[in-house]
Order: sequence, then structure tokens, then C-alpha cells
Amino acid sequence: MENDKLIKMFKFTAFACMLASSTNTMALGPNANVQINGTIKPGACTPTLDNGGVIDLGVVDANSIGASGLRITDKSFNLVINCSTHTVFEWDFTDNRFDSAVTTSLPGLLSSWRNGLGFTSDNKKIGAYNINRSSRVIVADGINRDLIQFNGVWSITSGANAVMQSTNMGTNALKYSVAETGEIIPIAVKTASFPLYARMAISSEMNSVTQIENIDGNVTFSLEYL
Repeated sequence: MENDKLIKMFKFTAFACMLASSTNTMALGPNANVQINGTIKPGACTPTLDNGGVIDLGVVDANSIGASGLRITDKSFNLVINCSTHTVFEWDFTDNRFDSAVTTSLPGLLSSWRNGLGFTSDNKKIGAYNINRSSRVIVADGINRDLIQFNGVWSITSGANAVMQSTNMGTNALKYSVAETGEIIPIAVKTASFPLYARMAISSEMNSVTQIENIDGNVTFSLEYL
């Protein structure tokens, strides 16, 4: 009986020793890693413009264009930015007809920061326009705010009818955002309405057109998250 117990004890001890020996001498094999990538972005924002962004001047009678050109009645529109969550953003705009802007004197227009109205069929410049800040206040999340601009540093956009600058002006072109009244730090908002208007003029050269010519201004507003 005692021998039987010794045998069983021996068998168990031998197995335990064998297991320990196997563990200590196990070689490490090849391995593989899992890498987790992704990005976290702010809530998506969508810019919209009144009337789908269309400003229709109708028919301009060439006989109404004088020797200094023709000033067109200002056309107001709103740039409205809606975000899914409170988001800090800036916006700018690019004139897609920049090379067609008339640079000579035109009634009511500044000589700089002009946007183009396209070319005639014989490659004449039709006119130009400024995009201006309206005298109406900016409203963001139901509260009156300030329009601010960035050109290396943020500052308040002064003047109720300040002319807005497109990205075509180069690396120093302005970007715009919204801030608390009297402040110059962009704030996070869900919705903001920027009242603007286009001040347009037709070149005096258009008083001698011999066929119908299409006015073709085109500007793209863009957003960037901060």
C-alpha cells in the first residue's frame, strides 16, 4: 500500500517537473500588432446663400450705360452657416472670374478688391463688383455678434459697409469669423448669419455691344475649422 502511494506521488511530481521544464524552454514566435487610426473632427458646418447663391440682374439695356459705366442697384444676400454642434470656424471667398474684373474707374466701386463679371464673346471685360459687409448686424445663435477678420492677427472688421477681400488677393487675403461683441477671438457657434451685399458696375465698353452678352460673376465661399 505504501509503495502504491509512493508511485502515485512520483508520477505527479514527474509530470509537474516536465511541465515546468517545457514552459521555461518555450521559444518566442513571430508577432503581429494592431494599429488603430482615425481622426476626430468638429461638427460639420454647411454654408448656404439666399436664392441658392443666384443674383439675377435681369436684362441690362446697353443704351443705359453711360460714358463712365453703369452702377447697378446693390443686391443684398446672406451667408448663413449652420453647424451640427457648436464649432469654431473661419470663412473666405474666391472670385472664379478674377481675371475679368475691370480695373479702370467704375461708378461706386473701390479701385481695389474687385471681383469680375466675365468676358464678352469678343473677350472684353464686362464690369466688376465689390462684396461688402451690410449695415445689418451679424446674428449668431440668436445674439448680435461682431465680424472679425484675420490677416496674421484677428481684428474687428470696421465699417458698416466694409469691402470684403477675396482669396485672389494672395497670401495676405483676409479670412472672416464671428466673435463676442468687442472681442477678437473666434467663438464656437451652431448658426451664424452674415449679411452682405454686392455693389456692381458695368463697363462703358458695353454700351456698344452688337449682340446679347451674358453677365457671368462667380464666387465660391469656403469654410475652414479652427
